[in-house]
Amino acid sequence: MAKSHPRWRLAKKVLTWLFFIAVVVLLVVYAKKVDWGDVWTVIRDYNRTALLSRRWAGYY
Repeated sequence: MAKSHPRWRLAKKVLTWLFFIAVVVLLVVYAKKVDWGDVWTVIRDYNRTALLSRRWAGYY
């Protein structure tokens, strides 16, 4: 098989890094829009018995 051109290897490497940086940036941007106080309240108010029960998870 022919070796890939050095420019293509560099381009793939750069584009891969840009993709992962974009993912991190988007996660941070949207995480700032979440009302984390409400999230914590909902998690805290979950019915722990229901969450831990096997039946709730689909096991019988």
